[in-house]
Amino acid sequence: MGDDLRPEKVVGEWNAKAANPRDPKKFRRVMECETPMHDYRGVGGSYVAQVALAQGWELRPTDMRKEVRLWWSAAS
Repeated sequence: MGDDLRPEKVVGEWNAKAANPRDPKKFRRVMECETPMHDYRGVGGSYVAQVALAQGWELRPTDMRKEVRLWWSAAS
């Protein structure tokens, strides 16, 4: 798999976790996540932010040299 597909896959996995509760009885969703730099090396943190924004995430205060922090805006 090429590096240009990795951010889409990672954000897609976070979408699945945010949209579906871990335990249906507790209904607790993932609303904040961190994408480490190794998942977007070669394409840049701004690309991860663009992909995430298109899928309903908002950018949190972050240091893109280390990670991209996101908040699932659909949860609010």
